[in-house]
Amino acid sequence: MPIAFRLNPDIDALTHKHISTGHKASKFGVPFEDVEPVIRRAQQLPAVRIVGIHSHIGSQIIQPEPMRARAEFMHDLALRVRALGVELQHINLGGGLGIVYHDEHPMHPKEWAEIVDLTGLKDLTGLIILEPGRSIVAPAGALVASVTHLKRTPEKNFLVLDAGMHTLLRPALYEAYHEIRPVRTGAIHELPLHMDVVGPICESADFLGHDRELPALQRGDLIVVMDAGAYGMAMASRYNQQPLPAEVVVQGDQWRVVTQRETYEQMAEREMWQTAGDR
Repeated sequence: MPIAFRLNPDIDALTHKHISTGHKASKFGVPFEDVEPVIRRAQQLPAVRIVGIHSHIGSQIIQPEPMRARAEFMHDLALRVRALGVELQHINLGGGLGIVYHDEHPMHPKEWAEIVDLTGLKDLTGLIILEPGRSIVAPAGALVASVTHLKRTPEKNFLVLDAGMHTLLRPALYEAYHEIRPVRTGAIHELPLHMDVVGPICESADFLGHDRELPALQRGDLIVVMDAGAYGMAMASRYNQQPLPAEVVVQGDQWRVVTQRETYEQMAEREMWQTAGDR
């Protein structure tokens, strides 16, 4: 069986702590000091063959320094592993390339490619693997939700939607920022309001945006939450008996539903009802 080892380089990705995966205190990867004994143990196992090494330090990385440190670590690690007699077929430098959710200034993919300098491994017979993931998928998706209520209080305004932390968990989980826009603006005449954009879930963490300036939308109006293609539907849940949303693919002026909206009947049909004493 071909295997690869994920190593922990103890590098701070300079990103949110919940998506930082390459520091020494995280649960991911083999510690650097354990590389040699782990490799030698695997070499003694007749059923496995070491073909690669891998490292991933986090997501939504904006600054180049962590990427550069990770590339240098992997270069040194590859030389060390080869010195143990392992013929590497691939070196996976993971991903983490950030995108613009709000006012970030992430690296361009070309800059990322220039940082990955493994010229010292010219005789490598395999692949250098990069995982651009979020940087491609996130901007390709958006969450469209319907307004159920505009609640005005002396302290704050709340725009309540039929979507929330159960459809897009990132704001509640990472304090993540997503731009929020009204789908239609032409017929709105009232001045914009400052409001929290929230969902229908019985949790104070159920929000999609804090202190946003938006028109005084009414029930049935649509809003769009941008850059929701990464960790949107993949992390959606049925929490508080909320059905999973539909997924729609759009290309130009054409669109089609690729995942039907879930119904309450579909959520309940897997439940098994029985009375005490039933076998």
